[in-house]
Amino acid sequence: MVRSTVRSWVESTLSRPKMLAAFASQRPSLKLPQSNFVSSFVLISWDYLLGSVVEQVWAGLEDITSDTLTYLSRQTLDGEIYRKLDSDDMESKFHVFSDLDLIVTDVIFTAANPRGKGTTKFSLALCVPKRFLSRYLLLSSAFEERLGYITAILREFLNRSTASALGHFTPILTQELAHWEILFGSAIPDPEFSRTLLSTHTPASSGRISKEFLAKCLTSHLQTLGCSVVLGNPGQEAVVNCMIETLAMLLSPEERCRSSYVVPGQGFVPDLVLQGTLKMESITAEGILRSSLPITIINLDRMTVSATRQYHEFLLLRQEYLQRYVKRIASEKKSSSDPLLATSNVLFQTVHHAAPIVESLLQQLSHLSEVLRPHYILNSLRLVQQRALLVSQYVNAELLETKRPALVSQTIRRIRDDLDIASDEDWAILLACAEKATPGTYTAVRGNPVPVGARVLDLFPDF
Repeated sequence: MVRSTVRSWVESTLSRPKMLAAFASQRPSLKLPQSNFVSSFVLISWDYLLGSVVEQVWAGLEDITSDTLTYLSRQTLDGEIYRKLDSDDMESKFHVFSDLDLIVTDVIFTAANPRGKGTTKFSLALCVPKRFLSRYLLLSSAFEERLGYITAILREFLNRSTASALGHFTPILTQELAHWEILFGSAIPDPEFSRTLLSTHTPASSGRISKEFLAKCLTSHLQTLGCSVVLGNPGQEAVVNCMIETLAMLLSPEERCRSSYVVPGQGFVPDLVLQGTLKMESITAEGILRSSLPITIINLDRMTVSATRQYHEFLLLRQEYLQRYVKRIASEKKSSSDPLLATSNVLFQTVHHAAPIVESLLQQLSHLSEVLRPHYILNSLRLVQQRALLVSQYVNAELLETKRPALVSQTIRRIRDDLDIASDEDWAILLACAEKATPGTYTAVRGNPVPVGARVLDLFPDF
């Protein structure tokens, strides 16, 4: 009896790789719409008898082999089994598998067990061919954040019904991939100064744009960490692209790789740093809150400049919105697409004043020749970044000394006095630049805002 039991255990142990290979070869696979960079999405679960099990493959550029799936499942999930992960937590990882010629970003999470009671661990993996590594690295933070967002939706579906979860999730994945394709394929070259609004050869189509209006556009653009969308009517493509060229002068090469001119028929795309569009109806409050950064909205038809709430308030409002949205979409409620509330003080605020830093820049440019202007702009931007770095270092020193998570108002006034920052608009620009260089600076200065759940309900009453 004992010998028979031992023999059965040995046979089952030796056959486990074959069982895994069989499960991988029989895995269900769905074909995604034509993709330019995604090899596949793979959902893997942990079974205490079989080990890592491939639940679903969504094939993109190419079919993934059974051997690759077996290797991938072991590498992404097997090592996570003995690590504790709370039911509400998710953990993302990035891998470069040179032997598979794949880049893999996966999110580990816990959800209802599809083969038994209780919960088990899952991995949702995004697989991209290794030849796209350099481009992917420029966008990795955006893709990781978006992958976590759709993983949260998948987890809600699994916890509600493992049988129907993948059927509900696939359309959402397909819709999300369409945005990722635009993000991956969008980039603008280094701006040509003669085509900007800062040149002496400004295009005739931009005649309506005054220096005062331009100053407000540049101010808000810098205050929202360089993230802006320029709107126009169907006859304003040239002037919208001219504004894009101008704002791109203030962006890094990496940020320009996440930017786009006007593309006919293309609306607003979350997570593009800078973009132009002629489809005003595509700008919704929901779309804005799916972006990871606050946004300046420049409307060249109405000649208005609006911006989302301050950075720390925007992040909290966005977090509250996404939490509610995930639960709402998993409950199969219809999602409304509310029009942009650009005049609402819930999400947006109108920009009325330009920063003295920007006004001084434009004033000095008016006295310079065309050939000197690009160099003066770059030098001025470098000086702003140096002042912002000084603000960040000053803030960090005060935090270390006071042992507090945020600065008190008296300390902030002293910093501004010591660094000669009298204007609130200049202060907001320097804080935004400091946040880009040293994440966490903005919240350390502004503090944590009050809960904004009521504001989300103001924006979306049917939540």
